[in-house]
Amino acid sequence: MKKTLSLLIAAAILCSLFSSCSSKRESDTENNSVQRDLIITMDSHYADMDDSAVRAYEKIIDAVLNYKKEIKFNISLIDSVNQLFYTSPFYALVESISFLQDNTGIEIHFKYDETEHKKLIDDFKSKIDNIMTQCGYGTVSNDMYVLNVYSYVAGNVSVDNAYTTIFETVIHAKGVNAAVSGMFEYLLHQASVPACHIMNINGSGISNPMSMAKFKGEWYYFNPADEIIETAGKGLVCFAMNTKRAQKRYGSDQFVYTDQTAVEELEDDTFSKLSDARSYKMEGKKVIVHLASDDDFTFEC
Repeated sequence: MKKTLSLLIAAAILCSLFSSCSSKRESDTENNSVQRDLIITMDSHYADMDDSAVRAYEKIIDAVLNYKKEIKFNISLIDSVNQLFYTSPFYALVESISFLQDNTGIEIHFKYDETEHKKLIDDFKSKIDNIMTQCGYGTVSNDMYVLNVYSYVAGNVSVDNAYTTIFETVIHAKGVNAAVSGMFEYLLHQASVPACHIMNINGSGISNPMSMAKFKGEWYYFNPADEIIETAGKGLVCFAMNTKRAQKRYGSDQFVYTDQTAVEELEDDTFSKLSDARSYKMEGKKVIVHLASDDDFTFEC
């Protein structure tokens, strides 16, 4: 008999954890009518994971993108592979995974028939491509792209608990906080910007999802879902937070990655004034932020 690995169980675990320019491709800038291919990416926290596990994960993502049902790899890697797969958008399209009878790999059981599956993949690719284009991918700096993606997600997506996965949130522009953060991270990954999914845990043990990403050479916390709720995407109150600022905002005692290891302290306080940001405008590369105190704070991307 096949040993069945239930994606439903793993997805439930993931939901409990989650309960939200780049290297340039010439073809993108020369012909915007050509849809770019998705890059197979993963949470940057796992960048040093064993190469064999990463290659097996990449095989699974390729299989999901192309409706392939059998993948061969060393199944002793399955825990590491699952850690990567369940932080990707594409687990949402899979009902379950089972080991092959000879234990030489896995079989994927998809939720939809091949026609519907491929339509959903095409829709997802189109959405990602359109958003990246609107955010200036290939024409702006990495830092401007991060700001543009944050502003796009906060200004065009709504928080809605009926949509629980990153995949659904990209398609419908609605999602739970974790999925909103996950969408933000995925768009950064597609532009080769380092980003991680994070949980902040307060003194009562309540965990809340957020993102961590590189901006202007430093790691910061970001929470586009909270930005939606607080400023309807017009401000930057949850943009580029260091640990001290995030602790003050969320009353959090700790910040952890999806594998529950602690995040190192983020000390840079360059953007601490953004906790009072209520609106902003662009003048070239200059970002002029209007604060609640009626003062302005300016930085460049």
